[in-house]
Amino acid sequence: MISIIMASYNCEEYIGETIESIIQQTISDWELILIDDASMDNTREIIRKFKDARIKYIRNKENKGLAASLNIGLKEAKGEYICRIDSDDIMYINRLEKQLLYLENNKEIAIVGSNLHLFGEEFEETFTTFPQSSKKLFAYLPFYSPLPHPTWMIRRSAFADSDLKYDETFRTSQDYEFLYRLFIRGGKIFCIKEPLVKYRMSNDSISHKGKKADLNTFRVQKQIVKLLHISVSDNILFSLNYLKAKEKHDFISFLKCLYVYWLIFIKNMIYGVFDRPMLSKLIINHIIMTIKFSIKCLIKRC
Repeated sequence: MISIIMASYNCEEYIGETIESIIQQTISDWELILIDDASMDNTREIIRKFKDARIKYIRNKENKGLAASLNIGLKEAKGEYICRIDSDDIMYINRLEKQLLYLENNKEIAIVGSNLHLFGEEFEETFTTFPQSSKKLFAYLPFYSPLPHPTWMIRRSAFADSDLKYDETFRTSQDYEFLYRLFIRGGKIFCIKEPLVKYRMSNDSISHKGKKADLNTFRVQKQIVKLLHISVSDNILFSLNYLKAKEKHDFISFLKCLYVYWLIFIKNMIYGVFDRPMLSKLIINHIIMTIKFSIKCLIKRC
């Protein structure tokens, strides 16, 4: 019924706990397709300790990256539903059951996700608060991916074979690009309100913090702003990622950022690409965060 796709690279410390959380699920009709992306640690030895016929282990001869590894898993998958999990995260015991039940009862939904339980040794535990409906979720697209990737369960029948794959030119932001493609062809998503996955926070998982905004994110955002009839420029893309970017946090950049928020609001009022109330709420939140962030930057410089 369910094919769980997991790609792993040098995750010996956590992968055993992740697999245990899958084995303990309240439903048993699943297969785990585990793609080892040429790990150089003891990942393979840890996986082989699990004597479960439902686990299929595939090892790449060379490191291919996440998108290519996930596509290998998708080709091997036999399930009616495709489930994602990362190799350092943990499933709640009823995750598969709840998402399967939702998709069985809501045939119009292509992908169902859930909120996340965020945890980590150096991070305070907290929970995400994404909205539930497809319209509200897709309003996040101008800023970032609207549905946490490790929580996805995909209805295979909602996609042609050519659509059910990741763009391998994206070393990062594969999920963002995938959801953008789903959005432009009218697909629907849903986010279960309660968290069903414990997402391990680490310096790697927040790799954009204190760095330049991800260029792959820019690639998706270029297409999104075109939907709003906005001419793409470096200023537009920088402003959309103002809170993640490392450089140019001066007063001029701050004003440009506010202008871009206003421009997106006005263009969406005209063209109605995204849910207006939700996008307006997100823009207000981003303005508040931008003001607070700019004040902190100013204080540091002083």
